Amino acid sequence: MANKTRVWAKWLSGISLALIVLGVISFSNASDVMINEMDPSINHVLELEPGENAIVNFEGGGLYTALRITEKGAAMDADLRLVDSDGELVDGRSPKTIEVARPGIDGKTTYIPVRLFEKEQGGEYRLYNDGSDTLWLVNDLQSQLNMMASPWVLLFMTGCCIGLPIGLVAVILLGINHRKKKNEQQVSGITIENKVLNTDEIYRQYHSIDNDKENDASQTVPGPFLTPSENIDNTNIVEPSNTETDTKDWHNWDEG
Repeated sequence: MANKTRVWAKWLSGISLALIVLGVISFSNASDVMINEMDPSINHVLELEPGENAIVNFEGGGLYTALRITEKGAAMDADLRLVDSDGELVDGRSPKTIEVARPGIDGKTTYIPVRLFEKEQGGEYRLYNDGSDTLWLVNDLQSQLNMMASPWVLLFMTGCCIGLPIGLVAVILLGINHRKKKNEQQVSGITIENKVLNTDEIYRQYHSIDNDKENDASQTVPGPFLTPSENIDNTNIVEPSNTETDTKDWHNWDEG
């Protein structure tokens, strides 16, 4: 199981690295495509100078954003009117936090959303610019579709959105594999096969394996336990000495 986990972790790590490298390589070209699509001065439905108005055809369910140039990120007033074919005023909505300012292709100009019109019925509308500067109206839904149709953007999104999660999974698998190896309890030289070993058996199994690593001198040291084949009758028995005879012999030698 640990080997399979390690193999999967290696494969996923390689795939993740390849996708991330692919995403990094394609980032430069993908960013150019995204900036071109998101720059209102290049990609817009209407561009109105102060006091101008024009007719625009909305696609049903689309997302249309009105933008103005801002200085140092300052908030801008909408100062516009959108009127449908019946002469009714369309309010739209204010930008949310996720609708952030957009950089221009020159890297200096910043466009800030001032009004958004979404899920409007398809048809003809008239937009009035009541402000004192240029107003741009862009079709954000179409811009997003154009970006996703670019191979460079697809490569970048694949590398970031797929490569990074796969890499995270690989790291988790490597951690699991390392933890399993660390928690494995291995008893060197002792094999238990459905029975409980006594102290003598444990010592002899360990000693039989450990003898291969010891020097000759240590091998000559006898073990503390007797084997069943060893007969206790064959052991050396120290016989008691004859104290009386030894004492008599001493006196005879002393007296000459």
